[in-house]
Amino acid sequence: MLQDQIAEQNYRVALSPETVADYASRDSLTNAEVALFRKYADFIHGARVLDIGVGGGRTSLFLLSRCQDYTGLDYSRPMIEACRTRLPFCKDAFIVGDARNLQTVCPGPYDFVLFAFAGIDALGYEDRLKVFAEARAVLADDGLFHFSAHSLHAFPFAEPEVQARNAHLDPADLRRRGWVQLTDRRADVVLYYTYPDFQVRQLETSGFDVLDVLDMRGNPFDFAKPQRDWLVSFMCRKR
Repeated sequence: MLQDQIAEQNYRVALSPETVADYASRDSLTNAEVALFRKYADFIHGARVLDIGVGGGRTSLFLLSRCQDYTGLDYSRPMIEACRTRLPFCKDAFIVGDARNLQTVCPGPYDFVLFAFAGIDALGYEDRLKVFAEARAVLADDGLFHFSAHSLHAFPFAEPEVQARNAHLDPADLRRRGWVQLTDRRADVVLYYTYPDFQVRQLETSGFDVLDVLDMRGNPFDFAKPQRDWLVSFMCRKR
């Protein structure tokens, strides 16, 4: 199936030394993460945290000292090894596992589950719904779920070479559908893009109440006049 082929292609990229080195070099939070982690600081302070798609440990640097218990998960073993090398004093906090199978790998319960920096977008539509279901299953009652996602309001792309890869897409058809998988700045990765309003409906159908939707400046996303930001962040509560 095409979806399986795309997922496997993206997985191979996540294993590559170049990708691992890139993610292991990152240490800054996004503006939206800063805003959300500040708003929910008291909640995070006493929380059991599951950090999915932890990559090279960028969010670990912030969360490890600010929560009760921390687990970092990634399906790329080289990424997990990079985290253990970067943070050797807590290397046991990092485990290899698939977000589509959380109940087996790390059943929880967790108070706060996050999937940062659009990591979920490496997966297709059906796998995305699996992740939402798995995240909800391992969350404690009233637990919080945070993730970010690529926004279709960034399409058409400003960069001519990136837009050329996706010139076959019809904006009107995308608006009706609500999501698509496309190739953006990295020609070897296929990513899921969605309209934020469509994403909100999908989350509500998946059993979450959406508490915050933020743009790339860390401000509330304007659904009436949507920005062309490529990244939008969501904070949800398990219903």
